[in-house]
Amino acid sequence: MIILASGSPRRIELLASLGLEFLVRPAAVDETIDPATPP
Repeated sequence: MIILASGSPRRIELLASLGLEFLVRPAAVDETIDPATPP
């Protein structure tokens, strides 16, 4: 069983098109970038 930690419609579509069994569990992660943080 694959757990897809993304809510991306395209990723869901790709896995479904391959006939794979998976669960969608989007990660609740704050991906905000602090402008004061150097690259």
